[in-house]
Amino acid sequence: MVEESDKQIFKDDSLNSVDYGDIAILMRSRTRLKDYEEALEKFNIPYRTVQGKGFYQRQEVYDIYLVLKALIYPEDEINTFGLFRSPLFALSDDQLFKLMIDDADEDSSLLERVFINHPQIKAKFDKWQQLKEEISIDRLINTILTDCGAYTTYLAGTSGEQRLANFKKLIEAAASFTQDQGNNLYLFLERLESLMEEEDKEGDGEVEVETGNYVRLMTVHASKGKEFPVVFLADLNNAGNSRLGDFVCDEVNGREQVGFTYYNEDLERDKTSSYGIIKDNLSLKDKMEGKRVFYVAATRTEEMLFLSGDVRIKSKGGITLNHSLKWLMQGLGYEEENLVELLESEEEYKIEEIAGEYGKFNLRISKNPRQITEIEKEEEFEEVKEELAVEIEPDEFKLDPKVVFPSSLAEEESYHNEMVKEEVAVTKETDNKLNEIEVSFLKEKEATLKGTLVHEAIELLSTGNELDRDYLFNCHLEYKEYPGLRANVEEVIDKVEECPEFNAILESECKPEVEFYYKREGQPISGSIDLLFKDETGEWAVVDW
Repeated sequence: MVEESDKQIFKDDSLNSVDYGDIAILMRSRTRLKDYEEALEKFNIPYRTVQGKGFYQRQEVYDIYLVLKALIYPEDEINTFGLFRSPLFALSDDQLFKLMIDDADEDSSLLERVFINHPQIKAKFDKWQQLKEEISIDRLINTILTDCGAYTTYLAGTSGEQRLANFKKLIEAAASFTQDQGNNLYLFLERLESLMEEEDKEGDGEVEVETGNYVRLMTVHASKGKEFPVVFLADLNNAGNSRLGDFVCDEVNGREQVGFTYYNEDLERDKTSSYGIIKDNLSLKDKMEGKRVFYVAATRTEEMLFLSGDVRIKSKGGITLNHSLKWLMQGLGYEEENLVELLESEEEYKIEEIAGEYGKFNLRISKNPRQITEIEKEEEFEEVKEELAVEIEPDEFKLDPKVVFPSSLAEEESYHNEMVKEEVAVTKETDNKLNEIEVSFLKEKEATLKGTLVHEAIELLSTGNELDRDYLFNCHLEYKEYPGLRANVEEVIDKVEECPEFNAILESECKPEVEFYYKREGQPISGSIDLLFKDETGEWAVVDW
């Protein structure tokens, strides 16, 4: 794109060729960051990594923390070991282990043994011990860095300028602390420890080459508030690590809730009544956060947006689409079968015309990123009729996620058709449009909440747990916005508890929340069955609440 393409972008009030400095590569997590760094280095592409890791967890910041801690707690052997193997002193592990083993019988600390074998290090420490009582903390840190040659040592490597910028930021933080709290090294050390333990998502120090001609590698979180002419979104098909552990906790409607799994008296896996509620709540939050992050990432570009993800055909056939790539394909109306067909063919890429509500455009999907070429013919978006164009600020108009629980295909199709009819009616009625939309969403939210409450109540009852109704409703305090909703839900719960068929199921051999996987017409389907129970014939039956 930079060296071989004629593609131009609008910058500096005119059309210009794309430079490395116009490009940003964004990713949700740092999992494969090293792969991208190595690839850019392999092709001699200049880049800078804007770290997504918290500032106070950066190794160079931690190294300074180790020095300051050694000045206050010289007897801490673990701290001393970490300090002297850092780039500040660069002693090898063999050297340090030798000092620990050879002098193990002596009543001296590791720090004292290092001083005996390296008198030049002792001289530096003696100097710093004296200065910590005489100069400010920020000046002490700067002296330590200078005496150890850190401004040269840490500059080496691709992230050298970033590390120096982080030193500068730490010194500024120390100066601010000294001004507010006084020159108390003990308190400053406690403050650093607190920030490290909290894993604060504070950004790195700013590198004073913001306009340099290099590709920027960063997380989506670090890109907030920034825009770039050309953006590559990477790893769109990364499933991430959304698996919940045996112990979960979350704030549900203002109250901290805890749930966990355990082995009961029969040594069978069981869970507390709150576990399922918190699990559903966390899963829903994770899904909505993923969509929010994808929106932020896609809107960082000014002119050109490239979307990439790793999609492979599974050994049993079919593909798996996760998170961002799945939402993207659904939003574009691009069928999964078409993607499978492309992957199985010998074609390197495919261009399809996508037509939507607001126009049409060419969608290019390439199997080999290195063979991406310019699309010679680009369709212009069709002009949207003014009376149908409604601009909505995302931050001011947020819709709660729609939760649809398993039901029959007929009911699902009927529900879908009714929603389509309502949507068409709202679109055609331009008068009072927003009011109708608001009423429609309120009704849908109330119905969704009712379904959620009833489903969670049945789920708790089916596990043999006593249903605490106050707890159930307190986990969804928004029910108070809908008069009569609680009474309506409790009426349904009463009927369920009194239902002889329901109680008969619970008295039989049953297994709630059973995960399943099978293929239908060659397509893999996975999910969770609400309840399995053995009927009077000894056959397993499926229950869908």
